[in-house]
Amino acid sequence: MANGPRQAARKFFGLELRRRREDAGLTQVELGLRVFVSGGDIGQFEQAIRKPQLDVAQRIDDVLQSDGIFERTWRKLIADHRYADYFAEVAELERLASRICEFAPTVVPGLLRTASYAEAATVAAHPFVGGSSTTIGQLEHIVERGVRGAPPIAYTETAFSGTLLDDPAAVKRAQRADDLLRVAALSPEASLALVESAVEDYRRCASTS
Repeated sequence: MANGPRQAARKFFGLELRRRREDAGLTQVELGLRVFVSGGDIGQFEQAIRKPQLDVAQRIDDVLQSDGIFERTWRKLIADHRYADYFAEVAELERLASRICEFAPTVVPGLLRTASYAEAATVAAHPFVGGSSTTIGQLEHIVERGVRGAPPIAYTETAFSGTLLDDPAAVKRAQRADDLLRVAALSPEASLALVESAVEDYRRCASTS
């Protein structure tokens, strides 16, 4: 489904949510408490800024006694099948984020991947995949990217699942771990220099093979 119809579905979801919430005499904060999200989240759903998760839509139906309209709207119009279920919400939040910190020691992070690297990475178990041309293109892309109000959340992922963390204490621990990794990591300038050096190494290997 194109982004236009999907966005229109979100607007319908938000308008209907606001109408039914107000008819029930609930504030955004009060409804949020009952469906286990923040009042700010409810506000973002109503303004079609953020997509609700399926379980939240189901709880909204239960609280507002809306006969399943929010779950049906989610399943038929809002669900984005381009991503695995566990990652769909993260992909949405990436679009809204003003800053993303990521630690990925084995593969290039998704937002930095070229199309050819992403395709090759789906069938490989190491970071340098698809042959020299794919690797060179990916490293050059990282170099190009390197030189060019909501609360923070964290996301952890394994090969087959992922977990979105929005509990402040858990997010704080994740941020602390990220800070420790940054202390041990190369500076951004040194990191770019290392990637540029790797590009040249791969070019030399490719020219002699």
